[in-house]
Amino acid sequence: MTDSEFRPDPGKITYRGGVLFNPWVNIPLTILLTIGAGVLTAYMAVLLAETRQAPPYPDQGLDVVGVTVGLVFVGLATLALCGASVYVIVWWRRRIREARANR
Repeated sequence: MTDSEFRPDPGKITYRGGVLFNPWVNIPLTILLTIGAGVLTAYMAVLLAETRQAPPYPDQGLDVVGVTVGLVFVGLATLALCGASVYVIVWWRRRIREARANR
């Protein structure tokens, strides 16, 4: 069976290739990961603001650059997880419609 022919049953947990397929597992997990990455992004933004407003100290410039780079990458990861969440929701919605049509 090729990947294009793979149709997991939305009513059961399907295990294939080391991955669990179930809408009640996949959708909340991607949403929780997205929220977690968003919280980390907000934390990094606060950390950047605190680092920039701190009294001058040695290597403050390096700290600001490090936090900025981290903030950019965590922000991009949050956006990617947002897209992944939307993709998972749409993918499962299509599979659920197909399963209902085949009943």
